Amino acid sequence: MKRISATVLSATLAFGVSAVAPSSTGAAAKSFKNCTELNKSYKGGIVCER
Repeated sequence: MKRISATVLSATLAFGVSAVAPSSTGAAAKSFKNCTELNKSYKGGIVCER
């Protein structure tokens, strides 16, 4: 029973992640020359999670 539930859980997670993955045809990433230019678009700044 544990093996079946582990298999079902693995399949669910695998299909769930692939359905949520961003497509390659999405919007292009913005690039900025410097921090001042970035701050014009993002006045509150940005947060990088690590």
